[in-house]
Amino acid sequence: MFKKLFMSMSLSILVLLVSTTGFAQTSYVPQGKFVTPMLMHDTHSLNLTQTEFILTNITGSLVHCNIKVFDQNGNDVSSYSQVISGPSQGTVSVISTGGEFDIPAHCSRWYVFGLRTSSGIGSFGYAIINWTAEDSSLTKALIGDKFYKGAMGSGLGYAGCYPLNSGNPF
Repeated sequence: MFKKLFMSMSLSILVLLVSTTGFAQTSYVPQGKFVTPMLMHDTHSLNLTQTEFILTNITGSLVHCNIKVFDQNGNDVSSYSQVISGPSQGTVSVISTGGEFDIPAHCSRWYVFGLRTSSGIGSFGYAIINWTAEDSSLTKALIGDKFYKGAMGSGLGYAGCYPLNSGNPF
């Protein structure tokens, strides 16, 4: 009787450990997060509107970012973005398309939402900036600014710059 009870409890504990370990490997739990409203993207034939972020890692640790952008209907439109490093000696390097990228210690990256991929695409919405760091004790790792820029069919351009989180680290 004791042997059956012991075997049953051992099996239950093993199942619990395996399922918990599997869950931990597949879930993404950010260390930090910031939600920002009012992202715009318009690539109609004569207009171009983009929203951009400059994000800076203020730590001595590598930071992994995952930015999700949702349009006015709640659709994930993160694919209309790219991440850039540079310019270095007059050129820029596209690090990734979509919203996942790394920022090395004390470095900055330029996130552009609103690529001119096809005519007639327009959306507005919000973004969620999630991050994790190699140093799991960090609670704040990034500072940044949000830029709007665009051009109308008449050639008239416009731009604006706003600090994320009132300029405070997040």
